[in-house]
Amino acid sequence: MSGAAPPFSVEYLEGPLVEPMPDEFSPSSVRRAIVLLAAVIVVVAVVVAMLPGLGSLREAFSGARPELLALAAVLEVGSCLSYVLAFRGVFCQRMRWLTSYEIGTAELAANSLLSVGGAGGLALGAWILRRGGVPASQIARRTVAFFLITSCANVLALIVAGIGLGTGVLHGAPSAAYGFIPAGVAVAGIVL
Repeated sequence: MSGAAPPFSVEYLEGPLVEPMPDEFSPSSVRRAIVLLAAVIVVVAVVVAMLPGLGSLREAFSGARPELLALAAVLEVGSCLSYVLAFRGVFCQRMRWLTSYEIGTAELAANSLLSVGGAGGLALGAWILRRGGVPASQIARRTVAFFLITSCANVLALIVAGIGLGTGVLHGAPSAAYGFIPAGVAVAGIVL
C-alpha cells in the first residue's frame, strides 16, 4: 500500500482564505483605545471621589476589592464585544467591523438609556439597518433571532436559579413556588 496514491488531492487556493483583520484592530488602534479607556476610568474615579452628593456611592465602593472591580470591568467589556460579534453574525457578516461595532454599541447604549426590556436597542438597530438598505422582512426575522440569542443567558440563569431556589439548594425563597414558577415560565418561553 505504500506506493498507492491517496484517495484525495490537495489543491492550493489563490488569495486569502479568511477576511483580513480590520484596521480598527491594528496594534496602534488597540493601544489608543486602551489609553482612552484608562483615561475614562481615571476621570470617573476622580469624579466619584471628588463630587459632593456621591457619598453613598463612595460608601458602596469603600469595601470593594480593586481586583474584583477590574475583573468586573473586563467581563463587561467582553460582554459588549460579544454582543457586537453576535450582531455581526446575525445581521451581516460582510459588514465592516467598525460598522458592526458602531451599530452594536449604539444598541447597547439605547438599551441602557431606554428601559423597555431591550426593545429600544433592537428598534434603533432595525432603524439603522433599514436606512442602510436592508429589507424590512430580513430585519424582522433576524431581529427576533438576535433577541432570542442574546436573551438565552438570562433565561438559562432564571431556570438554574429558579430550580436552585425551588429545591432549596439556594436559600432565600420563602416557598418552593418562588423558584419553580419563574423557572417553569422560562422553560415554557424557550419551548414556545
